[in-house]
Amino acid sequence: MINVGVAGRFKLEAVNEETGERRELTPWFNNLITDQGLNRLGTGGIHSNGSFCMVGTGSATPATTDTALASQLAVTSTTTSASHSGSASAPYYGSVTTVYRFAAGSATGNLTELGIGYSGVAVFSRTLIKDGNGNPTTITVLAAEALDVTYELRLYPPA
Repeated sequence: MINVGVAGRFKLEAVNEETGERRELTPWFNNLITDQGLNRLGTGGIHSNGSFCMVGTGSATPATTDTALASQLAVTSTTTSASHSGSASAPYYGSVTTVYRFAAGSATGNLTELGIGYSGVAVFSRTLIKDGNGNPTTITVLAAEALDVTYELRLYPPA
């Protein structure tokens, strides 16, 4: 058996759809990959039945047993980009980075949690939104802004 390390991280930006102006809402922060998500990696991968990004207003601490967001507000399967990369020096990893887009007006308001899922609602990963110090925070998305959620999933092979 080969053990592979798995890690995920998010970055959030608001985009004014009229002007194209981008506003950073958070720097990169780590997330929790759920038991359900780890099982999913072993049975076809996160994207085999479609991939979704969800945002919500819940404040419950994420747990590995989570199967949904605490209080889902919006979900999207729209992506604006996807790319693969990796590191050829230690720590070695391969990654896939996807940018999910919530159209203006679809994820408006105060947001506190997000996740990546498949089949529309099954949570692969879940996190509270975090500030630059790693503390839970609330972000505000305005009605004229789209929300771009960048998610990077890394796989770390054994050295």
